[in-house]
Amino acid sequence: MLQRKMVAVLSAESEFDLLFVHRDADAAGHEARTIEISDATNGAGLAVHHVPIVPVRTTEAWVLLDEAAIRRVAGNPRGREPLNLPRPARVEDLHAPKDTLESALAAASGFRGSRLRKFRRRFGRQRQILLAQLPVGGALEQVPAWRQLKDSVSRLVARNEDS
Repeated sequence: MLQRKMVAVLSAESEFDLLFVHRDADAAGHEARTIEISDATNGAGLAVHHVPIVPVRTTEAWVLLDEAAIRRVAGNPRGREPLNLPRPARVEDLHAPKDTLESALAAASGFRGSRLRKFRRRFGRQRQILLAQLPVGGALEQVPAWRQLKDSVSRLVARNEDS
């Protein structure tokens, strides 16, 4: 299925120099997903460089490290409600990062009752904003899957500079 998606995306565009391929590691693990991505790229016959993006659970785990952004997106940047966010060293151990993020946004909003129910309906958009504004550096640098992504990009750039 991954291979078909790659072929479809690349056939829709005329030129690609680099393809970022996202697959959550989940139970399969980082190495298995990286191999899956490589096999799909090779199987599709794609002559394009690729970089695997393999967060341990889901990418939402990464945004849980930015309390200020969560409060800002929740519309209550000066709020003081406890968000119960994980430490960077534990963020990849979460079993349900999306649920944790949704709960943190709800707590950060400060809303209750019907206002909170209405607020929760916007989770998809809030999640999208947080992912688009994912800060590079800081606590994220302590997350192994993030460092692996950065290392993959750095190696690819170094190879292309040498060519």
